[in-house]
Amino acid sequence: MTVLKKFYFESESDDLLACADAAVDLGLQLLIEGEIDDEDGRFRMVGTLLSGEAETGPNSIDTWWPVPDGATLDRRVLTNSEELATVLGDPRWETNLARGYWLWIRDTEDADADFYSAAATWVIEFFDKPLAPDTNVRVFLADAELDQNVETVLTPRNRFTLWVSLSNISVDLDGWLADPVDAISSIVADDMPAMVQSEPRDWWLALRESADRLREASRRGDYEGMVPRTPAEEALLSLATRPDYVEWAMDSFELHDRSEVFGQLPNSTFDGDHDEVLPELTGDTDIEMMWVDDAPHRSDPKDAINRFLGLGDYRSSEWHVPFDRAVDSFANEQDPGDQ
Repeated sequence: MTVLKKFYFESESDDLLACADAAVDLGLQLLIEGEIDDEDGRFRMVGTLLSGEAETGPNSIDTWWPVPDGATLDRRVLTNSEELATVLGDPRWETNLARGYWLWIRDTEDADADFYSAAATWVIEFFDKPLAPDTNVRVFLADAELDQNVETVLTPRNRFTLWVSLSNISVDLDGWLADPVDAISSIVADDMPAMVQSEPRDWWLALRESADRLREASRRGDYEGMVPRTPAEEALLSLATRPDYVEWAMDSFELHDRSEVFGQLPNSTFDGDHDEVLPELTGDTDIEMMWVDDAPHRSDPKDAINRFLGLGDYRSSEWHVPFDRAVDSFANEQDPGDQ
């Protein structure tokens, strides 16, 4: 077989599923693998389109693709096109070497049999070798030596939970913002301080972008990136680490088959101290004062109590304005053409 083309997809992308269906229909092989992008450290799926197709017996699948060097096959899943999306959503794609391809699998080993049938079957293989451990999010790896913060509150287990919690927040906001915002019909929006709930759609879109940024920083183990840069990001971290949001994240473990990954992470005496994550990253919990009844007054930097406590400007109009400490970070991340 020769390589015809390579495609790059976000994980569980509808485009990837469409490409997989098209490959089978056209009789072309599609090898699906996961990788960490060297430029931004994000996980993505790579589809390599190859000429031709292949047929094998039910007991000869092992002979089709060699096992990667230094790896051992951990699990092989055989599935059809209808169930492929579920298997591609397995969290092990983002943690370990994995691949997928399709074969015509006969109902007999005898290719010379007078009569036999064969079904187009997707073969998904997970290996025990970590995927790019030097750049992949260390929270997923059960190796404390890879995680310098294992003895702080930002433990692998706490950060894994934070990643899932922020993912839930992003999904909630994304679903709500799919239609014009005309009422509070979002769990996250409803839990935000009353002083911000009348903000326009663009304000909430910016909040979702902040949630996405924090989520990615948590996934990659980017400690500097996890530090909130705006009042909005402080508020998101405050929500994400509250008991009900932690419970929501734990429920998501079961829903998305992440309990096994979580169970393999190293333990720490700080596991479960989710309420300490925000002060660990910011040094204070000032943002939580914005949930009190007189928050509109206390958020104003001209307010006497605000000045006494040294809070700064927490008015809702300023929630997406970077703190002074974050201005340089934002500038460094901008594309030169945007400056």
